[in-house]
Amino acid sequence: MKNKILMFLLLLPYIKPEYISTQFQTIDRILDLAWAISLCIIICLYIREIVKKNKISKIMLAMLSYEGILILSTFINKGDLHSLISEVVTTLGICIAIEYFIMISPKETIDSILFILKIWIYINFITVLLFPKGMYVTELQSDNFFLGYDNTHIKYILPAICLALISSYYKSDKVDIRTIFLITISVLTVFIRKSATSMIGLSIILLYLLIPALKNSKVFNFRNFFITYIVMFILIVIFRVQDNFSYLVETVLHKSLTFTGRTEIWDAFIKLIKEKIILGYGVLSGTQKSNLTGIFYGVATHDKILDVMFSGGAILLINYFVINILIGKKLMKNKESEFSKILSITWFAFFIMMITETLNHNLITMLIILSYHVDDIIKEYNLKKNGETNAKN
Repeated sequence: MKNKILMFLLLLPYIKPEYISTQFQTIDRILDLAWAISLCIIICLYIREIVKKNKISKIMLAMLSYEGILILSTFINKGDLHSLISEVVTTLGICIAIEYFIMISPKETIDSILFILKIWIYINFITVLLFPKGMYVTELQSDNFFLGYDNTHIKYILPAICLALISSYYKSDKVDIRTIFLITISVLTVFIRKSATSMIGLSIILLYLLIPALKNSKVFNFRNFFITYIVMFILIVIFRVQDNFSYLVETVLHKSLTFTGRTEIWDAFIKLIKEKIILGYGVLSGTQKSNLTGIFYGVATHDKILDVMFSGGAILLINYFVINILIGKKLMKNKESEFSKILSITWFAFFIMMITETLNHNLITMLIILSYHVDDIIKEYNLKKNGETNAKN
């Protein structure tokens, strides 16, 4: 119980709702201070642990390399140092925090994060019901709620469902009533707001839960999901195969072939990437990106791979692939485990959404570390099961 309270307090500043960040500067500064204190404590504890074990994990080295490339590219290109510091410190902070807490207990780590996310998601659902036109307006969007712009709620929802499923199977080898309630609230939130990208991502998780044959299929694994993601990126973002289905997309589905202006943004960023293919442009502010693309709303690439290449070029893209290979090896090694299947399908949902959205968030970084340490989740689960069996005997 003491561990859970400590984890809750130290992780809370990393999972701030957008409403607090944008609308309450005083509270936001207090949380930033709490985050700084939390970071210092966690770094000290983590260093003590790795000195004791005399090794650092491969995934941590890969994440350090990723952020190091961003630092180099940003300095070379004279990018936005404030955004860079925020990116590097928060990303490495959450990596260190999750990896350290997993050393203590994977289950307690998962439950601590899940507790925070449940509170935020339930509050957010209430705001969606009470303010159908949005709670507040920002420079670019008006459909903002407790967790921010409605199209980004999925960054909280998918990790929460993933953690809830893992926790549920850990306890009882089935989906419990609390998890069903969380999923129900999440589905209502997404479908009330009618976010197309979020509905696709959530539908993938629902198919996994409702059709057992899918999870038992031999093709159901992280490797195939990642390959599918790369192929879809090439076909949709680069070759634009959707243009061949214009009648179906525009007449039958009543959707734009431009993915709500995204193809224009992709073209602009692809052109820029070609000019600095090796090391990219570094971390830039939304205004800087908009100025470079010449598009007012071109403040983001709206695609993860384009975002990686724009920020750090081919070098960062290789690092991005290395990170996915590292977590892929762990998930493939344990592909028969329910925990690996849950993490893999969550990644697949994110991969599909990342074709039209960037989706950078601390919670996605958290999933990287958690996926790499799926061995530890399974080990703790098996110890619990063996303990229960011995107790019965």
